[in-house]
Amino acid sequence: MDKKRKLVLADRMYIFTLFTFLAGIYFFSEQIKIVTVIATMIMLFDFVVLYQKISFSNISIMCLWVLYIVWGCISLVFSNSVDGNNVLEFYVGIIIPLLMTSMYLHENLREHVIKMLTTFCFFVFGGCVLQTAFPDVLKAFNAYRMGSLKYSWFLEFLNHGYTVGFSFQTGVTAFYLAILVLIATNKLFSQYLNLKEKCFWMIVNFISAIYMFNTGKRVFIALAFLIIIFLSCLYYRNHILKILLGAMVLVSFLYVMVFYTPVGTVLINRMNSIDPTRGRATIYSSMINAIQENLFFGNGVTSTLNNLSHFQNAHNIYLQIIYETGIMGLLILLVVFLIPLVCSIRILNKQIKEKKDSTCISICCAIQLLFLGWGVTGNPLYDNYPLIVYMIVVGVVMSKIKEEIYGR
Repeated sequence: MDKKRKLVLADRMYIFTLFTFLAGIYFFSEQIKIVTVIATMIMLFDFVVLYQKISFSNISIMCLWVLYIVWGCISLVFSNSVDGNNVLEFYVGIIIPLLMTSMYLHENLREHVIKMLTTFCFFVFGGCVLQTAFPDVLKAFNAYRMGSLKYSWFLEFLNHGYTVGFSFQTGVTAFYLAILVLIATNKLFSQYLNLKEKCFWMIVNFISAIYMFNTGKRVFIALAFLIIIFLSCLYYRNHILKILLGAMVLVSFLYVMVFYTPVGTVLINRMNSIDPTRGRATIYSSMINAIQENLFFGNGVTSTLNNLSHFQNAHNIYLQIIYETGIMGLLILLVVFLIPLVCSIRILNKQIKEKKDSTCISICCAIQLLFLGWGVTGNPLYDNYPLIVYMIVVGVVMSKIKEEIYGR
């Protein structure tokens, strides 16, 4: 059967390349272009020399992305404020991860891809532990590999007591910690773990949640909470008391963290400030007014970077998409986002009802929800690392769909 297929050299190289890509972008953020070129060359070698013949799992998704890129090029005709280099970087940032993650993955490879992602999250987690135990070592390590500007950002977060780890931004660290929290939670939902394994994931979940909260990133705290509640409702739909008990535990944890920690005090003060959105309300108002001027075609891909240069981005990918590529661009990407998400929920629901191991699909569903939810207040579509992670889990889901349709 397909699920018993062993990993061949090409499979292991594929996993290694994805891990190297993620690690390269995370640890060497100053050399993202070099990291991307190296990862692309390794992946091409893997596809052409080792695999020799590959099949794609998500042709429909690929076509929709291509349609969005073509429409984005059309939108450029109506723009007077676009930097060609920004456009090229944005498109390359979509195309490379898309090609890397569109290959059909058999079941064993899918599971190992999720294990790879889990392993990488543990590296991020390790940076948080290092910050707690040996902050001077972390300072020395980050000073060695970061530029002066990014190192100054890292020091500022560190000195204010935020969890930042190996990164220069708490947002990057919070993203991977939120994924680790969701992975650990999904592990706890599984009925195939023994007591020791459940205890291990419970500890990981608890510590990761504390570190995630200590980044001070409200969106990830809120999204992790809501996604866990959503998944609990799926897994325990016939056990209302379990859902209520889980919700009570989560609320109690948040209550303690908000009212009895320094970061919690900062969050309360931020919510009670004149502008709790930290400038987002102003940005959104400006974007909405500008959108009305060119609703259908938009103002050109990456035009936001020039028109909102002080803020760098719209802090909302949906507003930014419709501003740059119009209502058509937004509709295309909404379909791109919804197809794998709906498929994930459908497969997950089916596996839960049939009492099959649903951990892999459940993790993919959770990460998609995290990415799309973050898009309401952040910029995951326009950053390398979240888009790569998102496309990895979409590739896993679409491979499962192809397997169900064609019996691969």
